[in-house]
Amino acid sequence: MNRHTFRFVIGMSFANAFFGMAHVALLPIFADRLLGSSTGSGLGLLFSAGGLGGFAGALIAGSVGNMRRKGWLIVGGSSGFGLCLMAFAVSPWYGLSAGLEWLGSLSNQLFMVTGQSTLHRLVPDDYRGRVMGIWGMTHSVAQPFGGFQMGGLASVFSAPIAVAAGGGIIALFAIAGAGRDSRIRNLGIEPGGDDQPVHPSRRHNLTHTWRC
Repeated sequence: MNRHTFRFVIGMSFANAFFGMAHVALLPIFADRLLGSSTGSGLGLLFSAGGLGGFAGALIAGSVGNMRRKGWLIVGGSSGFGLCLMAFAVSPWYGLSAGLEWLGSLSNQLFMVTGQSTLHRLVPDDYRGRVMGIWGMTHSVAQPFGGFQMGGLASVFSAPIAVAAGGGIIALFAIAGAGRDSRIRNLGIEPGGDDQPVHPSRRHNLTHTWRC
């Protein structure tokens, strides 16, 4: 696995958590704007829609785990998450907002499951623990810190602007990253490419490459 692909997947995970998943801290504001109440069933349904979407995304990603076009799942899931956040930020109807929350969480989970399985499959054994530790930190650390920046933007501008800006950054990161390197888009497509399991005879060479 080339280091640029590794940096893209880890960076995309950080961007999703920092600029996207942190939007849940602002959901009470949207519930209040759309329903006139920041508590109760309206807010609960928004959280439930996100949870159900994430569950559906995990099931879909798991069921198509052997598909060859993993790169498109990674890029499509990330960019779809960002676009859904942008639409959610300006949605004038509660039902549409709940649907976008569901679809956005589904898209994010498609990226997360596919990206994590890709790293597990491709990273050399000597580095897998450290790489997956960094992957975990993109959620356990980036999302709480993302809440600070999301709240700061919302206080200076507005909650819709904060969420829309975060979604735009995510979509731009995914599309620009895939556009720069065809190896990201082609993960799982090209025979013998970066998506192939690490054969024991190649392990020493790959480990040396990662050290360089």
